[in-house]
Amino acid sequence: MKNFFTASLAFLFALSAAADYNTVITDITTVGNLITVLDNDTLAVVPGVAGVPFALQVEVDAVNLDNAILAATRDVDASAPFGEPGSLSVSGAVINLTSKVQKALADVTAQKDAFGELSPIVLSSLYQLKMDTDVFGKAVIAKLALVEQLLAPAIIAQIDGYFNSAITAYGGKV
Repeated sequence: MKNFFTASLAFLFALSAAADYNTVITDITTVGNLITVLDNDTLAVVPGVAGVPFALQVEVDAVNLDNAILAATRDVDASAPFGEPGSLSVSGAVINLTSKVQKALADVTAQKDAFGELSPIVLSSLYQLKMDTDVFGKAVIAKLALVEQLLAPAIIAQIDGYFNSAITAYGGKV
């Protein structure tokens, strides 16, 4: 009886620690909120010495965003396949995120001159965020149902295009 209780408790603990598509949707919402913070702080950057504190805050925001993307990827990896209702919900959350990504990256591009000498740091952050976003996207695609798996690469390509535009604006190679 004691072994059954211990095994049952371990099973329940494992279930509570496992991620599911709802966890991933929460993660995507968190990522979206952090994109908004980064975008707002990007728009506050002004050229010259007066803008340095704002530019540094953008870099802090980028690190926070990247950490959230990495956490979301871990949750996707820990999740079972999303199934049909979950796949549609996760896909919808990612689609809703694309306009935030587009706006934030367009604003980062528009603020290139304001970042001035800190542009190489911005470029490095763009590369890192793109790489981790791609890893997240691949992990999500692997958990989607077939219909969503077929459609998802177009959304990922769109997001990559936004990153590529920002990266090339900062002198990077794609």
